[in-house]
This record gives sequence, C-alpha cells and structure tokens, in this order.
Amino acid sequence: MEPASLLERLTRRKVWQWAVAYLGVALAIGGLVEFSSQPWGISPSVQRSIHIILVTGFFLTLVLAWFRGEKGRQRVSGPEAVLLAVIVLAGGFSLPLLGVREDADSSPGSLDSAEGVGSGGVGDFSTDVSLAVLPLENRSGPEIQGFTDQLHDELTTALNRTRGLRVMPRTSVMRYRGTTASMRSIGEELEVDYLLEGGLLDAGEDLRVTLQLIDPRQEDHVWADTYTWELDQGGPTHILTEIVGTIAAQLNIQLQEADTRRAVQRSTEDPAAYRLFERAIEGFGVEGDAFHRTASLLEEALAADPDFLMAQITLAWLHIRSCFLGMHPDPECEERAREAVERAMEIDSTSADARFVLGDYLYRIEGDYEGALDALDPAAGVLRWNGDYQRTRAYIQRMAGRWEAAVTTLRDQAQHDPTDVGAPTQLGLCLLYLRRFQEADSALRSVDERLTRWWPSDGYTEHRLNLGRMERMRGETGPFREWAAEEGEYAGWQLAMAREDWPAALEANSRMTGPLANVIAYHPVPLLTGWAHQAAGDTEAAQEDLRAATRALEAMLAEDPDDTRYHESLGLAYAGLGLADEAVREGERAVELQPPDRNHLHGPYRVYALAAIRAQVGDTEGALTELDRVMGMPSLFTSEWVENDFLFASIRDDPRFKELMKKHRGQVF
Repeated sequence: MEPASLLERLTRRKVWQWAVAYLGVALAIGGLVEFSSQPWGISPSVQRSIHIILVTGFFLTLVLAWFRGEKGRQRVSGPEAVLLAVIVLAGGFSLPLLGVREDADSSPGSLDSAEGVGSGGVGDFSTDVSLAVLPLENRSGPEIQGFTDQLHDELTTALNRTRGLRVMPRTSVMRYRGTTASMRSIGEELEVDYLLEGGLLDAGEDLRVTLQLIDPRQEDHVWADTYTWELDQGGPTHILTEIVGTIAAQLNIQLQEADTRRAVQRSTEDPAAYRLFERAIEGFGVEGDAFHRTASLLEEALAADPDFLMAQITLAWLHIRSCFLGMHPDPECEERAREAVERAMEIDSTSADARFVLGDYLYRIEGDYEGALDALDPAAGVLRWNGDYQRTRAYIQRMAGRWEAAVTTLRDQAQHDPTDVGAPTQLGLCLLYLRRFQEADSALRSVDERLTRWWPSDGYTEHRLNLGRMERMRGETGPFREWAAEEGEYAGWQLAMAREDWPAALEANSRMTGPLANVIAYHPVPLLTGWAHQAAGDTEAAQEDLRAATRALEAMLAEDPDDTRYHESLGLAYAGLGLADEAVREGERAVELQPPDRNHLHGPYRVYALAAIRAQVGDTEGALTELDRVMGMPSLFTSEWVENDFLFASIRDDPRFKELMKKHRGQVF
C-alpha cells in the first residue's frame, strides 16, 4: 500500500479526527483523576488502572475507526475481531501487573511508604498470621535470667514487626510463664494461629537457644531448631535475623532482606555494652536513685558503643518521661532529652523506634502535635501492632483535633489485642468527647470483660471514671455514685458537689491528703474546700480557704509561670474572692497558653474555666459567650453537665443561659 493511499484512507475513514478527539477526552480524564486523587483519596494503583484503560481505549478507537469508517461496513470482519481481542487481552493482562498491584515499597513494613497513614488506623490485618511467643524457659540458673527475659522481649518485638505476622504483646503472655496448660487451651484463650515456645541453656561462653513452633489446634510441632547465642558478639541480632526469616518461611510469608532488617532492632556487637544495657532495662526507673542508676548504665553502654541505637533510644525515653512527669524539673532536663533524641536520629533516622521517640519528644516536651504525628506516621508500618505506639498516636491525634483518626486507631488496636484495656478505655473517652454515648458505653463496658478474663486482680478503674463522666454528661448520677463510693475522697467530693450535698463534700475535703492533680487540672485542697464552703453559704470560711489557695498557687506560678493549670486555678480562686480583673486575667492567660484550636483535648477545659470565672464575677454575657464556644466543640461539657455545675449556679435562672442549654442539648460530633 502506497503511503499516499494509506493517508487518504486514514483521512477518509476519519481515523485522524477520532484519534485527536479521543486524546483530548483522555487527557481531560487523566487530569481530572490527578486533580482529584488527594482530596478523594484515589490510590496510585487505581490511577494506574485508569491510565491503562485509557491507553487500551485509544487503540480500540483506532481499530474501530479504521473498520467502521468505511461506508456501509456493519458486520465485524475477522481481522477486526482479532485486533479487538488482542487489544482487550493486552489491557486485561496489564491491569493486575501494573494497575492494581501495590508498589513494592508500600508494604506494611516500609518506613517510607507509611507517610500517608497518619490519619487512619493500622489497616486490615485479617489476613495476617497470628502468633504468640510464650515466655522462654530458663534451663540453667538465675545468672542467665536477664538474658532469657531480654531475648523473649526482642524476639516478640522482631516478630511483631514482621510483615504478614500479628503477634500478641509480651504483657499478654507473661501469665503463661511456667504454666501447665495445654497448647490447645492457650491458643484458644489467646485466639492465635501458632505458638512459639522455647528456652535458654547456659553452654559456657555461649547460650543455647531452643525454639519450637506449634499449631495449638493440632498440638503439633510445625518446626523446631536450636541456635547459639555467642555472647562475645553482644546482642542477639545475629540469631534474631535468622529466626525471623525461618519462622516466616515456615508460615509461607515471603520476606525481602529489607523486611527482616526493619523487623530486628539494631543491637550491639560489644558484649560489655549489651550487659550494661540489660542491667539498665532490668532496673529501669524515672525517679530518684532508679533514674540516676538507669541513666548511668545507659551512658556507660553508649561509651562502650556510641552507635548502640536501642541504648540511645532508651536514654531518650528516660529523659523525656522524667521531664514530662516533673521528676527532674531542672532547666537542663529538656535539653538532655533533646540531645538524646537528636543522637538517636543521627544513628539511624529510618528506625521506627527513633521515629517513635522523636514523636514522643515533640508531643510531650515541645507540644508540637502536628510535628509529632509527622514523626510518628512513617513508623506505622513497622509498629502497627505496638500498643504503646498506637495509644500514643491516638492521644496526639486527639490533641491535634483528628478525632475520627483517633477512633480508628484505637478501634484497630482494641481489635488486635483482646487483652489491652487501655485502648478501649481511651476509645470510650474519645467517643464521649464526640457525644456518641452508645458507642462509648459499649467500648467502656468491654473493659470489664477484658479485666475479668485477663487481669482479674489488676484493680484498673479508669474506664469506670469515664462511665461516671458519661452519666454526668447525661445528667444522671446513679453509676457515677457507684464509682465514687469505691474511688475515694476526690470522686466522693465531685459526686457530692454535683448533688449539692455540701456536708458530704466538706467531709470528703477533710479526708484529702493532697491536691487533685493530673495533666488537665491542679486544684489544691483549700480551693476545693473553699468551693464547698462557698456553695454551703459559709462565706467567711470560704474566703479563708480561697486566700490559702491563692497563696499556694501564686508561689507555684513563680516557679513555673507557663503552667496553664496554675493560671486556671488561680483565676478561679481570685473569682471566689471577688477579684474580677485578676481572675479574668489569669483565666485568659490559661486559654492563651493552651488555646482549643491548638490543643483540642485540653484547650476546651481552659475555655470552660474562663466561662466559670466570668460567671462568678458577674460577667454573664462573657460567661455565655465562652460556654457557647466550648459547648460547640468536642468536649465533656454537655448541657446537662453545665446545668449541674455549681460554678454556674449564679446564672442558671437567666433566660439566655436556658436558651443556650437548649441550643446545645443533644449535640453530637
């Protein structure tokens, strides 16, 4: 066929026109998909699929134009049918190969790929193989118990970070140390597919490690092997890498070298450094002599091996927690924490543990919640089954106002670990802030079931405090009364004040031995007693108590002028004394230091306290403005809560107050 003749036929059959028209439409569709990918969450795999379909459609259009463009052609010819079939088959085979497959570096174990998981949970784990590592048996003597416990911890951690595996936390299996229960019953209790058991034997210069992988349903050994932990090589990294790879292979989980490298924590090849680290972990403490002993051992370990990552990360944790809890409030405390974190990131900035400790530092010390989440999110793939990581991440998500993300994170963690009581407790409180009471009630009552099954002697009651809060939010006091009767003087005081039983409140005050103090509030005993006397109408006694509270809080602010809790309580004390300007100044300072649009979890408390201050000093309009503001955001402060708060007794009868309560009643976020 002559070129001129071919061009003529292409023109006559309008192939050019169809090609140009199709390309225009395809480019428009491609641009729209790219533009919409982020706001609509269109994944790269779906985008690739759309691109392949568009490319396939282009060739289909050319074939159809060539054959259909000839006037009078209605029937499908043999060549046309063959071409159409080839193009459709080629596109169909391309989809699974190029379109819907996930990127190789977006596996759950990839640090780099986890950038986009910050707003959600840990994902679908229904296809992961579940495993529990039972406490390892010390088959020699007390001199190797530390090595036994440390290997169990590191083995559990490494397997828990392995792509395709879901491993029960170490705390959940410690009850089985020395157990005589059958493998079948343990597997059923833990609801896992496999159990790993074993022990350590002192073999002179080395330790002999024996492991067995068991199918509990069949009570059958799937695999068994023996390893030598050569102590002159330091930590157990060399055998952990082999163990993880072997167990994954036995369970038909295909791992890349990078997957194994991410799973096994970076240890040390210096035996002296490892022994110092083991001693530090064994006696870890954040206060008093325990703090100094732990810090000294970790620093000695790092002097022996400056690149010992886990020792550096543990030292960073030690300083962060010590500063945050106020155990060592000297000016250099935060600087030591910052230096420890920076050094950990210098050693390995891709380490999930280093990212975790960086995020914790930004949250606890810097108060940078968005920065903390940016630091934590890349570790989500590796730490997806780490309960401490998930609970911390959810807490910061709430601080940053990412409430639905926090709900997802906590639900995933509670579903993953049936022994975890912290996740459903936090989930219940999160749902209370959102006023989703039925869901909150279900989450909180599930804690009792977990306690009964797993921790019958634990004494954990935080979830019952949240149940009491929920009843206050609903304007009920029945379950709150039951909880208060068991929890002591502070809960009893809260209940008595809510019920306007002033003698009971004063009786609870008399039994208090210290302030009501937590991360949200700091109320010295004289402030609580002054409120009770004030509500009971004993003005003289109230004034005396409130002056004592004022003196104490002023002294504390002189030591720590940026503590929002002190400013808030001082403002409330001033308000009780009738010092309006001073009271409002302190209340506004607390809001300024912790605004609700920056700290979405604690900020609402500051606005609520400012509303109470304004109500007590006679600024009804200002009090209503602040109440409208705080009740319009996720918080505990429902209409029923506010109506029964003695701090607003002076404005309860105001029609504007009643109208505001009506406006927010039944509000859900």
